[in-house]
Amino acid sequence: MKIDRVYYNGVIRTMVSEGDTVEALAVHNGTIVAAGTSKEMRAIDACEYVDLQGRSVLPGFADTHMHLFHDCMGRITPNLSGCHSIPEILSLLEQRKESIKPGQWLTAENMHLEFLKEGRFPNCDELDSVSSEIPICIGSFCHHVHVLNSAALALAGIDASFQPMVADHVGRFDDGRPDGVVREVVYPEHVDPVIPRMSLQECVDAVHEHLQYCSSLGLTQLEVNQEDGPFGARLYTEMRRQKGLPCHLTLNWYPEYPNVRGLVTGFGDDDLKLGAIKMLTDGGIGSAGALMLEDYENPVGTRGECNYTQEELDELVKTAYDAGHDVSIHAIGDAANDMVLTAFERAYDPAVGDARRFYFVHATLVSDTFIERAAKIPCVIAIQPVWLENFVNFGELRLGKERANRLFQIKDMMDAGLIVAGGTDAPVCTVNPFYGVECAVTRQAVGRDDVTLGADQAISVYRAVEMVTKNAAYWCSEEHRKARSSRQAGRLHCARSGYLRYRSEADPRDAGAIDRVERRRGVRARVA
Repeated sequence: MKIDRVYYNGVIRTMVSEGDTVEALAVHNGTIVAAGTSKEMRAIDACEYVDLQGRSVLPGFADTHMHLFHDCMGRITPNLSGCHSIPEILSLLEQRKESIKPGQWLTAENMHLEFLKEGRFPNCDELDSVSSEIPICIGSFCHHVHVLNSAALALAGIDASFQPMVADHVGRFDDGRPDGVVREVVYPEHVDPVIPRMSLQECVDAVHEHLQYCSSLGLTQLEVNQEDGPFGARLYTEMRRQKGLPCHLTLNWYPEYPNVRGLVTGFGDDDLKLGAIKMLTDGGIGSAGALMLEDYENPVGTRGECNYTQEELDELVKTAYDAGHDVSIHAIGDAANDMVLTAFERAYDPAVGDARRFYFVHATLVSDTFIERAAKIPCVIAIQPVWLENFVNFGELRLGKERANRLFQIKDMMDAGLIVAGGTDAPVCTVNPFYGVECAVTRQAVGRDDVTLGADQAISVYRAVEMVTKNAAYWCSEEHRKARSSRQAGRLHCARSGYLRYRSEADPRDAGAIDRVERRRGVRARVA
């Protein structure tokens, strides 16, 4: 029997260890069936032989935390990241207004408070100057803050008598009227459900196109939240039936949704399966909502917010864990991460071991004791180094110099033996994984060298790539298929298209140590 294809004369980086390479791969039915020297692989009977001409081949990348549906919609809606004043925001919305059809909302994303010269978000009266009839909703880059005009507030049922669970989650004018600014859970619980959605078929078409874009960046596996979109897992099931899945998907889900079928983490197949139960403990640092052990530098007098008491979180975690789920929790502030770690410690059963896992999503700022404690239980850390793109703008303002330089303690965590995986939290930041790799190496925003945060936490290119390949495989519970030597037949999988390259010979803290993505004809090996 002939196999499909042999790729030879390449530098194929296995990620087994730094510098470990093979020259050639044999691929059949999308699976790497053999690996070795060019001479060995060319001796195999194949339908096609591809000369890589000395090019480098990297494993396919995984994003361990991103919001696929919202990232797709963010590529469709106006982007406010370039706006530096409220009038600029209003002008962009004014331009977009004419294209809005009856019944639709005017939405925009990626507003940065730290960029706005007024030092505040716009209010509903200002949005009403664009239109008081078309519902308008604009979001911050972190998606923890949204601003609505009066029409949107009315449709969401947010008026002077509205009482959120946390008073500050709805901003108010001096006369008690909502000023349009809503924070945290108010948006997903009250605003998002009333925004008109595209049809299932429209969503299938749009998200499939976006997945093709993700694949073109070298991504082969995405960990997403199924409740982000209006159709949940049905969207991806229908997409697979109609078009196929350009990337493998793991769907996280929230404990608030009844699980009457007894489905648990891992249900599904390699292309589409259920992931961990997902919870959120605190907000973001940009909005001063992340829960801190000490007061924020700015605004003063606050330590952020938490969605649970320790007892409530303990019960939720233990219930999910005992029911057979992995548990994944959003925690950004050091106090929130300590709370989550305590809940994990109390739920952990040594008899289960790492068959059921605990996941920290973000772990942006951690306490002095966190790393030592976390190393004692089977937990995995998913950090988004690409967040440095934003934190160089406001990290020190919010936290002060000392804490800002303790953000993303990737090196310390890795040195302690913790498994640290990478992701983007797209659409908070670009889904392009190479940006996160570069930020982890340089501790700077891509293309900028004016601000460096936590230079002592910079890691090598190899370790940065580990975060989105080998370590990401463990996060996705696929180390049994992927995190093996490339010399083991059947353990690696051929990605859809393209080829990725990096250079590790330079100083790992030099921004030039990572070549920008080079797209050339070839193969992208999907191993981690």
